[in-house]
Amino acid sequence: MAAVHVSGTMTNDNQRAYIKIETLRGKTPMEIHSSLLEVCGVETVDRSTISRWSQRFREGRLSIENDPKSGQPRTSTDDQSVECVHQILEEDRRMTCKETAHVLEFHEHLPTVF
Repeated sequence: MAAVHVSGTMTNDNQRAYIKIETLRGKTPMEIHSSLLEVCGVETVDRSTISRWSQRFREGRLSIENDPKSGQPRTSTDDQSVECVHQILEEDRRMTCKETAHVLEFHEHLPTVF
């Protein structure tokens, strides 16, 4: 039976769950990657990511969730920063977070948070 690729049907968490199941079944990271490629195509997580998660599951990890990050998240929600981001996005609503951060780097009055 041929695999059918349907865009957006396998989130990273879905793929991680699949990695866990296939690792427990004894599949190698390369075999898991090949199977995910058939279904997810270009949305497949990197082979190195599969190897890393597969190793964690072999070592006894149970959760597929990311570990909590330590420390306070880097944010800046003062009125000046919010207004600046609002103006930037008004000019180009398709701008990515990285592009917005790049533009914000040139605003001397704002703290660097990205």
